[in-house]
Amino acid sequence: MVSCPTLSSYRVTYSDFAGVRVVAGDGPISMSVEAIVALLDEILVEPGSFVSLTDEAGHMLQLLVDDDGALLVDFPSPRERGSYGGRITVDAVKRALRTMDGELRRDAIGELAFERW
Repeated sequence: MVSCPTLSSYRVTYSDFAGVRVVAGDGPISMSVEAIVALLDEILVEPGSFVSLTDEAGHMLQLLVDDDGALLVDFPSPRERGSYGGRITVDAVKRALRTMDGELRRDAIGELAFERW
């Protein structure tokens, strides 16, 4: 059976640095993978901008543009009392999202380092 990631959706919150385009954490919206892919290019442009995705199981992927312009990725793991994170490119996130088919998996992103809270 061939998966069809374009039919998958996630709950999404985001904010550009200027605060012009915002979907707050208390009101996430459902978006398809392809809509999220387009959103990443629009929002993750300047430091302080972020996008957060949550799947149906409650797994979360957070993306933040750092002060130096690098994109930081974070997979919180409350069960382990920490999170997995690192630096990534927007293109790598797009490729990973297209393979995940509705379930956020940190192994699809690549090597990430664990840090305790």
